[in-house]
Amino acid sequence: EGGLPLLFFVFLSKIDKDIWRGTVSVAYFFENLVKAVYLFYVREVISLKEEYVLEAGIIIAVLFGLFCGNILAKRVDTALWRKVMLVILMGGSALMITSGLNDLTSVLILSGLLISYLAFFMLFRLQP
Repeated sequence: EGGLPLLFFVFLSKIDKDIWRGTVSVAYFFENLVKAVYLFYVREVISLKEEYVLEAGIIIAVLFGLFCGNILAKRVDTALWRKVMLVILMGGSALMITSGLNDLTSVLILSGLLISYLAFFMLFRLQP
């Protein structure tokens, strides 16, 4: 599917952001096409006859998101994209580390991670 492991791979491979956007868009298009066929015909979870307003709203939202994403992607340079990826990786890693722990332990671990993340950004600035 994706998630943190895929993001980690992309971060380490230093792939160009536009190439990655195109690749993942095509891959997810075909994956979601198969899922849609499964949900419509095999499981019959989604019924266009009963929920047509919801499906129309989803399609409009997707098209609006694509339009906005294409406009915003031109404004994001590769260095900023890599920094945002790193922040998402660090945040997701912190959530994975602290899941299932009690509140005090989670706060202590997250505080330590935050301090180490800040030290990382201060000492080792990322290069594009």
